[in-house]
Amino acid sequence: MNLPSPPPQDDDPIITQFKPVQGLRRLNDHNIKHIDRDTGQTILHNYCRYINSTPLEVYQYLIETKGCDVNVQDKNQSTSLIYALRYFKGDNIPVLTYLLSRKDVNVNIKNYNGDTLLHAASFNINSIPLEIFQLLIETLGFDVDAQNNLKMTSLHHAINSFNPNDGGDINTLKYLLTQRNIMSILRVIMVILSFMVPVKRLINCHLIYSKY
Repeated sequence: MNLPSPPPQDDDPIITQFKPVQGLRRLNDHNIKHIDRDTGQTILHNYCRYINSTPLEVYQYLIETKGCDVNVQDKNQSTSLIYALRYFKGDNIPVLTYLLSRKDVNVNIKNYNGDTLLHAASFNINSIPLEIFQLLIETLGFDVDAQNNLKMTSLHHAINSFNPNDGGDINTLKYLLTQRNIMSILRVIMVILSFMVPVKRLINCHLIYSKY
């Protein structure tokens, strides 16, 4: 798959470093709403890949003025918001908050792996701040126990990816653990019990045979 080019910098005619919106205004509606035939990506997908270096005004202009849709899926069925969450490095929180707070965000969209926005955020747990997870779960209603096509939950992604040496915040992981519903807790208990029963039997057998 061909990856999109990074947002142009400095005196590029598409966007400028200090006046990005003025640069975007030079594009016509056809160019802004163009969908790449190889990747299925829009200009919004492109800028969400580079969320850490793109100012808020660019997204506001593309979405509010030019009508770019945050729910458009590329050929991997990923929306621009999934890219924003996966590539976010913690330096542009207002942009991420703006994108996720829009009323037109479709929380039911999943990519080809069955990943939701919460899966994407959990995969990048070392960079995504706690407030974004709270927004996803408490405001948008994402379920930490929802499974993708590989039967992986967002909590699986979070635990597998979490690394305090890479910026991971233990409070974020604790928060995700507290969001598990009662059925998930019961499933965990059943797994533990199913493991303890044969262990207890082995211990009893050992005690019995040790008498002889």
